[in-house]
Amino acid sequence: MLNTSAYVADSPIAPPPLTDVDCPYAPQSGLHLYHFAMSLCSQKVRQVLEEAQVPWKSHHILLSAYEQYDPDYVRINERCVVPTLVRDGKVTTDSENILRYVARNLSGSAPLIPPDEAEAATMRALLDQADALFVEALTYGELPGIKKPLLIRKMGRGSHEYKVRLLTDLAQRYAGDPYLKASYEGKLHIVESTLEALHSQAQLRGIMADTREALARVQLQLESGPFAQGGWLCSESFSLADIEWGIVLYRFDWLGLGDYLWGDKPEVARYASQLFARPSFQSGVIDWTHKVRQILLPTVAKKVRRRFRRG
Repeated sequence: MLNTSAYVADSPIAPPPLTDVDCPYAPQSGLHLYHFAMSLCSQKVRQVLEEAQVPWKSHHILLSAYEQYDPDYVRINERCVVPTLVRDGKVTTDSENILRYVARNLSGSAPLIPPDEAEAATMRALLDQADALFVEALTYGELPGIKKPLLIRKMGRGSHEYKVRLLTDLAQRYAGDPYLKASYEGKLHIVESTLEALHSQAQLRGIMADTREALARVQLQLESGPFAQGGWLCSESFSLADIEWGIVLYRFDWLGLGDYLWGDKPEVARYASQLFARPSFQSGVIDWTHKVRQILLPTVAKKVRRRFRRG
Protein backbone atom coordinates (compact mmCIF):
# COMPACT_ATOMS: atom_id res chain seq x y z
CA MET A 1 0.00 0.00 0.00
CA LEU A 2 1.47 3.33 -1.11
CA ASN A 3 1.05 6.16 1.42
CA THR A 4 4.02 8.35 0.47
CA SER A 5 5.49 9.52 -2.81
CA ALA A 6 6.80 6.62 -4.88
CA TYR A 7 9.95 8.65 -5.49
CA VAL A 8 10.86 9.31 -1.87
CA ALA A 9 14.55 8.79 -0.99
CA ASP A 10 15.50 5.10 -0.96
CA SER A 11 12.19 4.18 -2.59
CA PRO A 12 11.79 0.41 -2.93
CA ILE A 13 9.78 0.70 -6.15
CA ALA A 14 11.38 3.53 -8.15
CA PRO A 15 14.78 3.50 -9.89
CA PRO A 16 17.39 5.53 -7.98
CA PRO A 17 17.95 9.10 -9.21
CA LEU A 18 20.81 9.92 -11.56
CA THR A 19 23.38 12.61 -10.84
CA ASP A 20 25.54 13.95 -13.66
CA VAL A 21 25.44 10.67 -15.62
CA ASP A 22 26.61 10.62 -19.24
CA CYS A 23 23.76 10.01 -21.68
CA PRO A 24 24.33 9.80 -25.44
CA TYR A 25 20.63 10.47 -26.08
CA ALA A 26 20.65 13.84 -24.28
CA PRO A 27 21.82 17.21 -25.67
CA GLN A 28 25.60 17.29 -25.46
CA SER A 29 26.14 20.98 -24.75
CA GLY A 30 24.43 23.58 -22.62
CA LEU A 31 21.93 23.42 -19.76
CA HIS A 32 18.58 21.86 -20.63
CA LEU A 33 15.44 21.24 -18.59
CA TYR A 34 12.77 18.74 -19.59
CA HIS A 35 9.66 19.83 -17.71
CA PHE A 36 5.92 20.47 -17.79
CA ALA A 37 4.28 23.81 -17.01
CA MET A 38 1.94 22.54 -14.27
CA SER A 39 4.14 19.78 -12.87
CA LEU A 40 4.81 20.21 -9.14
CA CYS A 41 8.36 18.88 -9.40
CA SER A 42 9.08 20.95 -12.51
CA GLN A 43 7.98 24.07 -10.63
CA LYS A 44 10.57 23.38 -7.93
CA VAL A 45 13.38 23.07 -10.44
CA ARG A 46 12.36 26.10 -12.50
CA GLN A 47 12.37 28.20 -9.34
CA VAL A 48 15.81 27.00 -8.24
CA LEU A 49 17.18 27.80 -11.71
CA GLU A 50 15.65 31.27 -11.41
CA GLU A 51 17.32 31.70 -8.02
CA ALA A 52 20.64 30.58 -9.51
CA GLN A 53 20.14 33.01 -12.41
CA VAL A 54 21.52 30.61 -15.00
CA PRO A 55 20.20 30.42 -18.57
CA TRP A 56 18.61 27.13 -19.62
CA LYS A 57 16.85 25.70 -22.65
CA SER A 58 13.26 24.54 -22.21
CA HIS A 59 12.04 21.17 -23.46
CA HIS A 60 8.31 21.09 -22.66
CA ILE A 61 7.13 17.52 -22.11
CA LEU A 62 3.35 17.33 -22.37
CA LEU A 63 2.28 15.11 -19.49
CA SER A 64 -1.29 15.72 -20.63
CA ALA A 65 -0.41 13.93 -23.89
CA TYR A 66 1.75 11.27 -22.13
CA GLU A 67 4.96 12.44 -23.81
CA GLN A 68 6.88 11.28 -20.72
CA TYR A 69 6.45 7.74 -22.11
CA ASP A 70 7.92 8.48 -25.55
CA PRO A 71 10.92 6.17 -26.04
CA ASP A 72 13.24 9.06 -26.91
CA TYR A 73 12.50 10.66 -23.54
CA VAL A 74 12.56 7.41 -21.55
CA ARG A 75 16.09 6.81 -22.82
CA ILE A 76 17.04 10.00 -20.98
CA ASN A 77 14.98 9.37 -17.84
CA GLU A 78 14.02 5.75 -17.11
CA ARG A 79 11.58 6.90 -14.43
CA CYS A 80 9.23 8.24 -17.15
CA VAL A 81 8.71 11.48 -15.20
CA VAL A 82 9.72 15.13 -15.31
CA PRO A 83 11.82 17.06 -14.58
CA THR A 84 15.15 16.02 -16.04
CA LEU A 85 18.16 18.33 -15.99
CA VAL A 86 20.87 17.89 -18.62
CA ARG A 87 24.20 19.69 -18.38
CA ASP A 88 26.59 19.14 -21.28
CA GLY A 89 25.27 15.66 -21.97
CA LYS A 90 25.11 14.59 -18.31
CA VAL A 91 21.72 13.75 -16.81
CA THR A 92 20.43 14.51 -13.32
CA THR A 93 16.97 13.29 -12.28
CA ASP A 94 14.56 13.61 -9.32
CA SER A 95 13.47 17.10 -8.31
CA GLU A 96 15.02 17.12 -4.84
CA ASN A 97 18.25 15.72 -6.24
CA ILE A 98 18.25 18.42 -8.94
CA LEU A 99 17.67 21.13 -6.32
CA ARG A 100 20.77 20.00 -4.44
CA TYR A 101 22.75 19.69 -7.67
CA VAL A 102 21.90 23.24 -8.75
CA ALA A 103 22.65 24.62 -5.28
CA ARG A 104 26.08 22.96 -5.21
CA ASN A 105 27.14 23.51 -8.80
CA LEU A 106 25.25 26.43 -10.34
CA SER A 107 24.03 28.84 -7.67
CA GLY A 108 27.21 30.95 -7.61
CA SER A 109 26.85 33.95 -5.31
CA ALA A 110 23.36 32.92 -4.14
CA PRO A 111 23.96 30.03 -1.70
CA LEU A 112 20.81 27.98 -1.18
CA ILE A 113 22.27 25.61 1.41
CA PRO A 114 22.91 27.20 4.84
CA PRO A 115 26.63 27.25 5.78
CA ASP A 116 25.75 26.45 9.38
CA GLU A 117 25.65 22.66 9.76
CA ALA A 118 22.76 22.64 12.22
CA GLU A 119 20.67 24.76 9.87
CA ALA A 120 21.73 22.61 6.92
CA ALA A 121 20.60 19.50 8.82
CA THR A 122 17.24 21.15 9.52
CA MET A 123 16.97 22.02 5.84
CA ARG A 124 17.65 18.43 4.79
CA ALA A 125 15.00 17.12 7.19
CA LEU A 126 12.43 19.62 5.93
CA LEU A 127 13.25 18.76 2.32
CA ASP A 128 12.73 15.06 3.00
CA GLN A 129 9.44 15.71 4.80
CA ALA A 130 8.03 17.68 1.88
CA ASP A 131 9.40 15.26 -0.70
CA ALA A 132 7.72 12.30 1.02
CA LEU A 133 4.21 13.81 0.83
CA PHE A 134 1.94 11.91 -1.53
CA VAL A 135 0.86 15.06 -3.36
CA GLU A 136 -0.22 13.15 -6.47
CA ALA A 137 -2.86 11.28 -4.49
CA LEU A 138 -4.25 14.52 -3.05
CA THR A 139 -4.14 16.14 -6.49
CA TYR A 140 -6.14 13.46 -8.31
CA GLY A 141 -8.01 11.64 -5.53
CA GLU A 142 -11.65 12.43 -4.72
CA LEU A 143 -11.68 14.41 -1.47
CA PRO A 144 -15.11 15.03 0.12
CA GLY A 145 -16.07 18.70 0.09
CA ILE A 146 -13.18 19.76 -2.16
CA LYS A 147 -13.82 21.00 -5.71
CA LYS A 148 -10.61 20.76 -7.70
CA PRO A 149 -9.63 23.20 -10.50
CA LEU A 150 -11.20 22.44 -13.89
CA LEU A 151 -7.82 21.66 -15.51
CA ILE A 152 -7.03 19.02 -12.88
CA ARG A 153 -10.51 17.49 -13.16
CA LYS A 154 -10.17 17.21 -16.95
CA MET A 155 -6.58 15.91 -16.89
CA GLY A 156 -7.25 13.48 -14.06
CA ARG A 157 -10.49 11.89 -15.27
CA GLY A 158 -9.57 8.33 -16.27
CA SER A 159 -5.95 9.35 -16.68
CA HIS A 160 -4.36 6.74 -14.43
CA GLU A 161 -6.47 3.95 -15.90
CA TYR A 162 -5.34 5.03 -19.36
CA LYS A 163 -1.71 5.06 -18.19
CA VAL A 164 -2.04 1.44 -17.07
CA ARG A 165 -3.28 0.43 -20.51
CA LEU A 166 -0.68 2.52 -22.32
CA LEU A 167 2.26 1.27 -20.25
CA THR A 168 1.11 -2.33 -20.60
CA ASP A 169 1.02 -1.86 -24.37
CA LEU A 170 4.42 -0.15 -24.45
CA ALA A 171 6.06 -2.88 -22.35
CA GLN A 172 4.78 -5.45 -24.85
CA ARG A 173 5.68 -3.35 -27.90
CA TYR A 174 9.26 -2.88 -26.72
CA ALA A 175 9.72 -6.37 -25.26
CA GLY A 176 12.84 -6.76 -27.40
CA ASP A 177 14.50 -3.71 -25.82
CA PRO A 178 15.47 -4.65 -22.23
CA TYR A 179 15.97 -1.05 -21.11
CA LEU A 180 12.62 0.26 -22.38
CA LYS A 181 10.74 -2.85 -21.27
CA ALA A 182 12.10 -2.56 -17.73
CA SER A 183 11.38 1.19 -17.64
CA TYR A 184 7.76 0.75 -18.72
CA GLU A 185 7.16 -2.18 -16.38
CA GLY A 186 8.65 -0.27 -13.45
CA LYS A 187 6.48 2.76 -14.14
CA LEU A 188 3.43 0.52 -14.60
CA HIS A 189 3.91 -0.85 -11.08
CA ILE A 190 4.05 2.69 -9.66
CA VAL A 191 0.94 3.82 -11.57
CA GLU A 192 -1.00 0.76 -10.41
CA SER A 193 -0.02 1.45 -6.80
CA THR A 194 -1.05 5.09 -7.18
CA LEU A 195 -4.37 4.08 -8.74
CA GLU A 196 -5.06 1.85 -5.75
CA ALA A 197 -4.56 4.84 -3.43
CA LEU A 198 -6.80 7.07 -5.56
CA HIS A 199 -9.68 4.62 -5.20
CA SER A 200 -9.28 4.07 -1.45
CA GLN A 201 -10.92 6.64 0.80
CA ALA A 202 -9.15 5.05 3.79
CA GLN A 203 -5.76 5.60 2.15
CA LEU A 204 -6.64 9.14 1.14
CA ARG A 205 -7.72 9.94 4.71
CA GLY A 206 -4.42 8.58 5.98
CA ILE A 207 -2.46 10.61 3.41
CA MET A 208 -4.38 13.74 4.39
CA ALA A 209 -3.66 13.09 8.09
CA ASP A 210 0.05 12.63 7.33
CA THR A 211 0.01 15.91 5.40
CA ARG A 212 -1.60 17.78 8.29
CA GLU A 213 1.05 16.38 10.64
CA ALA A 214 3.79 17.60 8.30
CA LEU A 215 2.22 21.07 8.22
CA ALA A 216 2.07 21.07 12.03
CA ARG A 217 5.83 20.46 12.08
CA VAL A 218 6.34 23.32 9.64
CA GLN A 219 4.21 25.60 11.86
CA LEU A 220 6.35 24.66 14.88
CA GLN A 221 9.56 25.37 12.94
CA LEU A 222 8.22 28.74 11.81
CA GLU A 223 7.27 29.69 15.38
CA SER A 224 10.58 28.64 16.93
CA GLY A 225 13.08 29.11 14.10
CA PRO A 226 14.58 31.98 12.08
CA PHE A 227 11.23 32.93 10.50
CA ALA A 228 10.09 34.33 13.85
CA GLN A 229 13.03 36.76 13.68
CA GLY A 230 12.47 37.85 10.10
CA GLY A 231 14.33 35.01 8.40
CA TRP A 232 13.14 31.99 6.47
CA LEU A 233 12.21 28.42 7.34
CA CYS A 234 15.56 27.09 8.52
CA SER A 235 18.00 30.01 8.25
CA GLU A 236 18.19 33.78 7.90
CA SER A 237 18.67 33.37 4.16
CA PHE A 238 16.38 31.75 1.60
CA SER A 239 17.18 28.05 1.10
CA LEU A 240 16.15 24.94 -0.80
CA ALA A 241 13.66 24.13 1.96
CA ASP A 242 11.79 27.34 1.15
CA ILE A 243 11.60 26.39 -2.52
CA GLU A 244 10.35 22.90 -1.72
CA TRP A 245 7.71 24.00 0.76
CA GLY A 246 6.65 27.02 -1.30
CA ILE A 247 5.77 24.80 -4.24
CA VAL A 248 3.97 22.26 -2.05
CA LEU A 249 1.93 24.96 -0.31
CA TYR A 250 1.06 26.54 -3.64
CA ARG A 251 -0.21 23.22 -4.99
CA PHE A 252 -2.36 22.61 -1.92
CA ASP A 253 -3.72 26.16 -2.07
CA TRP A 254 -4.51 25.75 -5.79
CA LEU A 255 -6.35 22.51 -5.01
CA GLY A 256 -8.52 24.32 -2.47
CA LEU A 257 -6.91 22.58 0.51
CA GLY A 258 -5.35 25.64 2.12
CA ASP A 259 -8.08 26.31 4.68
CA TYR A 260 -8.24 22.66 5.69
CA LEU A 261 -4.49 22.14 5.99
CA TRP A 262 -3.36 25.42 7.53
CA GLY A 263 -6.48 27.47 8.30
CA ASP A 264 -5.58 27.08 11.98
CA LYS A 265 -1.86 27.73 11.39
CA PRO A 266 -1.40 31.50 10.90
CA GLU A 267 2.37 31.33 10.59
CA VAL A 268 2.09 28.89 7.69
CA ALA A 269 -0.33 31.27 5.96
CA ARG A 270 2.02 34.23 6.48
CA TYR A 271 5.00 32.16 5.31
CA ALA A 272 3.13 31.05 2.18
CA SER A 273 2.32 34.65 1.26
CA GLN A 274 5.99 35.61 1.45
CA LEU A 275 7.03 32.60 -0.61
CA PHE A 276 4.48 33.29 -3.34
CA ALA A 277 5.62 36.92 -3.63
CA ARG A 278 9.29 36.04 -4.22
CA PRO A 279 10.43 37.05 -7.75
CA SER A 280 11.84 33.60 -8.55
CA PHE A 281 8.47 32.07 -7.64
CA GLN A 282 6.69 34.48 -9.95
CA SER A 283 8.95 33.72 -12.91
CA GLY A 284 9.49 30.01 -12.25
CA VAL A 285 5.93 29.11 -11.27
CA ILE A 286 3.24 31.75 -11.77
CA ASP A 287 4.34 32.86 -15.24
CA TRP A 288 4.17 29.24 -16.44
CA THR A 289 0.63 28.75 -15.16
CA HIS A 290 -0.49 31.37 -17.68
CA LYS A 291 0.76 29.31 -20.62
CA VAL A 292 -2.39 27.22 -20.92
CA ARG A 293 -2.27 27.24 -24.71
CA GLN A 294 1.12 25.51 -24.57
CA ILE A 295 -0.68 22.67 -22.78
CA LEU A 296 -4.15 22.41 -24.26
CA LEU A 297 -3.65 22.99 -27.98
CA PRO A 298 -0.65 20.64 -28.46
CA THR A 299 -2.36 18.04 -26.26
CA VAL A 300 -5.50 18.07 -28.40
CA ALA A 301 -3.42 17.94 -31.60
CA LYS A 302 -1.38 14.98 -30.38
CA LYS A 303 -4.45 13.03 -29.26
CA VAL A 304 -6.13 13.64 -32.62
CA ARG A 305 -3.01 12.38 -34.46
CA ARG A 306 -2.90 9.30 -32.23
CA ARG A 307 -6.55 8.47 -32.96
CA PHE A 308 -6.03 9.09 -36.70
CA ARG A 309 -3.08 6.68 -36.79
CA ARG A 310 -5.13 4.02 -34.98
CA GLY A 311 -8.06 4.59 -37.35
